[in-house]
Amino acid sequence: ALSAIEKASGERPVGWRTPDSRISENTLQLLSEMGFVWDSSLLNDDLPYALEFDQKVLVEIPFSGLINDINFYGFPYPLSLPRDVITAWQDEFEVLYRESQDHCRMLVLCLHPFLTGRPAQLQAFDKFLTWMSKFEGLWFARCSDIAKWWTQHEYWI
Repeated sequence: ALSAIEKASGERPVGWRTPDSRISENTLQLLSEMGFVWDSSLLNDDLPYALEFDQKVLVEIPFSGLINDINFYGFPYPLSLPRDVITAWQDEFEVLYRESQDHCRMLVLCLHPFLTGRPAQLQAFDKFLTWMSKFEGLWFARCSDIAKWWTQHEYWI
């Protein structure tokens, strides 16, 4: 799978999110051994943290079920209207943004193309991003960028 993704995209993946957060007892160590630098499968914290395996660091970038689109849109039938999802995500963001004045905070979205990629949901997501981008001091980053920043600033020590 790694070779196919690298061939198709021109980049080798450096991170992973396990479907449904269903990791095994070996998943994180295997990711580290394969040269991955981040994982975002766990729901157990608000901020990244480092895991060490044989002197290699794997940064865990946890996320929340509240910002996982599957918990709203469900499958095969949506559980929420797109405008209700925007409201929930805005509420979550506003608290994190306010708290970020004193402490590092982040919002990690978990989106599925077959859910948020639908027309009404995609329009709602666009509205959310447009609304959020009006706040000052935000960093829209990939998980690989977060992992790199986190280790360079020694937040994990």
